[in-house]
Amino acid sequence: MKKKQIVREAPIDYGDRPERMSPDIERTILSKGTPLSTNPAFPNIEQGNLPETFEELVASKRFKDVVAKVRRYVPNAGADISRGNALQQLQRMMMTMAMQLLQKQMAHKEYLENLAIDLVRKEMGVRPDQINYVAELVMPGQIDMSGFQKQGEEPEDEEIEQNFQEKEEDLEDFISAFERFDIEKAKRRFINALIQGSSKKGHYMFELVRDELDRVDPELLNLYGVVMSVNDLLYWVLPDEMMDMMMSQDGVGGKEEVDIQTDPPTVKATGVFFPILIHELIKGTMEILGTQGLPDDPKQAEMVMASTDSLSNEIWDLRIGPILWEKFLAAYPEELFEEDKKFIQNYLFARFSALSADEFFKLAKMILRGDAKATSILDRMVKEIVAHLNEVGLQHSKIHENIYDQSSEGRLKFMGNAFLNRMHVFPEFKTAVMAIPKTDIFKYELKTGDTEGLVNYLLSIHGIKFAAIVIDREEERKWSFRSKGNFDVNIFARTHFEGGGHANAAGGSSKKSVDETFQDFKNILETYKSQLTQLN
Repeated sequence: MKKKQIVREAPIDYGDRPERMSPDIERTILSKGTPLSTNPAFPNIEQGNLPETFEELVASKRFKDVVAKVRRYVPNAGADISRGNALQQLQRMMMTMAMQLLQKQMAHKEYLENLAIDLVRKEMGVRPDQINYVAELVMPGQIDMSGFQKQGEEPEDEEIEQNFQEKEEDLEDFISAFERFDIEKAKRRFINALIQGSSKKGHYMFELVRDELDRVDPELLNLYGVVMSVNDLLYWVLPDEMMDMMMSQDGVGGKEEVDIQTDPPTVKATGVFFPILIHELIKGTMEILGTQGLPDDPKQAEMVMASTDSLSNEIWDLRIGPILWEKFLAAYPEELFEEDKKFIQNYLFARFSALSADEFFKLAKMILRGDAKATSILDRMVKEIVAHLNEVGLQHSKIHENIYDQSSEGRLKFMGNAFLNRMHVFPEFKTAVMAIPKTDIFKYELKTGDTEGLVNYLLSIHGIKFAAIVIDREEERKWSFRSKGNFDVNIFARTHFEGGGHANAAGGSSKKSVDETFQDFKNILETYKSQLTQLN
């Protein structure tokens, strides 16, 4: 028997904060009027005390995450940053800082362009022989808008019938041309949302290259944080009509172009800011992978893209997509988050996109529901992918060597010192932690990625179920958490260190000194002793 759905009195959950989305946006969500509202990938909500629809649940979480980001980068913002004077002040601050950024970036244009490419290659595990990247920082108004369409272009009925009519004679399985077209559109819409959701993380990946950016200009990190977080907020507090007007007047902030005819395929990205450039590089990469989900027939694929790939739809993908992608990552097998296996995520997304519509939507629903069976299915797909790669002679160890095993003398000395002098083991909590002061960063001249993987070494210690590392990164201390078994480091990071991530792999941050946040961590461990010691 189907459970009775319990509807909240206020479907959009704002928590205990005063901030509210634009009334127009809220009404569109509540009336199921977004481009994603009726997507077959969205599961029904049959649990009590939740918003009425899955989209409301996603929108509620995403809006709260966006507000939290602004308050992280602008801690002195007003009580309600979604309206009135506080919002106006944020907009003025963003515009002022944006102008500063444009001047600062142009002085280091080539360096930042190459840094963006290197960062995306590393984080996505993309080799130079797989995708050729071209990145360019530009000034506002210099991005060619000719390739953008504001609204989707729906084909004529005759064209749909001509290109999507079933060829089979078996009437029992007959699907009309219009049904097939709608199914392919819905599939493309959901893939686009995942592409934008995965790309959105690029807006804050500048945190991963703090040292490099500090050497360029120590003000860049704060400027990027404020500009990108306030920009995200505007997507939720300004009505769509105003967003459309701003895009029409000022143009878009970034653009990606994909050419699959080159060998290897080429992703050309342009952006007015470094974080947007990263976003577009990731988007282009995911777009190449996502094309596996288009119909094989070129004409059908062209019609589907023309009807779905529009600026108006993209705005909603940017709003909703990050949470959808977050749920997908939560369902991915844990091994795919290891440095030498990240690249398999690309193959998995392509394989998922290539599923038939029935299989695609069935698996998508399971993932979004948080069904454990989804991870089992994805794990099986990963095993098939690995088996295929081995069959064609792809050597994982060689890939890892080419991408990651480029250690400097300084890094090796740093690692030795870290294990000898910075590592603390607490067997009574089955926990190991490492605290890296800023002096070590400078002493050993560490670069991006030089601290990568240390936390995994800690987790490999016999008997350790929870591992953590904190690194002094100038303005804040960055935490990385890993765990075995059912100890959820995502919840731990969200609760104590303003972070989040995967159940067994998460990150966080602290404004306190490295010694103070390390002491906080030790004190917090006491409250988790029973959980940690009872883990299998």
